[in-house]
Amino acid sequence: MKRSSLGHTHSRSQYTSQTCGRCGHVDKKNRESQAVFVCRKCSYTANADVIAARNILKRGLDTLAVTSETLWGADGTPVEQGRKTNGDAACESLALS
Repeated sequence: MKRSSLGHTHSRSQYTSQTCGRCGHVDKKNRESQAVFVCRKCSYTANADVIAARNILKRGLDTLAVTSETLWGADGTPVEQGRKTNGDAACESLALS
């Protein structure tokens, strides 16, 4: 049986339970209790653990988006430093030759 690896990414978890998922405001006072999150800026209310989990997920996805945009073209081929592909590596390689 062949296994495939999905990989992983690390994201900083600091302030994730104090950061509003709606407006991005960070404040220690956003945590009314261990379980309750209420944003002091926009009044968004949710479970603090859910807010933290969503913020960690968002940071991870943001990291992947930057990595994939910076390192890989639309067709999955590596991008040369300083330029991006238009997604058609075959045409680009012909144009470069």
